[in-house]
Amino acid sequence: MQETFVQANASVHTGTPDRGFLGSFNNGELSEEDFSSVLGAVNLRDKGRKQLIAAYERRAGQEFRHPTCGYSVTWRRAMEIQARMILGVIDGTQPRYKAIRIR
Repeated sequence: MQETFVQANASVHTGTPDRGFLGSFNNGELSEEDFSSVLGAVNLRDKGRKQLIAAYERRAGQEFRHPTCGYSVTWRRAMEIQARMILGVIDGTQPRYKAIRIR
């Protein structure tokens, strides 16, 4: 089985932002042509940047049931909720932080 460019160059652990990038690459929204390489540095071209931002916006607008709150939220709103939960731990109003687990 041939490895894709992203699989060959991805880190072992992928967090949420990386998932969006890898998903865009694996579903064909991004390709090697969307990148340029100069003196070993890899840059995203304008077309690829626009496609990646569009993919991020689609993902941020998707809804799911928040495991702590118990109601439907977008990923955009979930990021705000999680930031407030971290702040609660920092300022002492919450005993601990509960992260969202992504499958």
